[in-house]
Amino acid sequence: MKIKSILSTMAISTVVVAFTTSAAFAGAAGMWKRPNGSIAKVTNCGGGKISAKVVKGKDAGFNMFHCLPRKGKAWKGTMKHPKVGSWMNFNGTVTGGGSTLRVKGCAIGGSMCD
Repeated sequence: MKIKSILSTMAISTVVVAFTTSAAFAGAAGMWKRPNGSIAKVTNCGGGKISAKVVKGKDAGFNMFHCLPRKGKAWKGTMKHPKVGSWMNFNGTVTGGGSTLRVKGCAIGGSMCD
């Protein structure tokens, strides 16, 4: 009897975690206005990963990041900056969702961030 109760609780917990995780990923997808006024489109890549591309305004067509994996409460991985070009990568972190999405890229051990 106890084993059945424990398994039921585990199944419910798994469903709640899966729903929460899916909602977090869905919260990042969409069109986002950048501080410079351009528009970036964030899309889901599958497996909880997200990508972003500037689709309107300054730097249109620029791929900011591609399929960043979710790590805890953020997406983390390699990203680019349009002012630097494609020759340099940054350690990037994307946080938030809902009405605000924060994208931060850092170089030189985190001493230079934008």
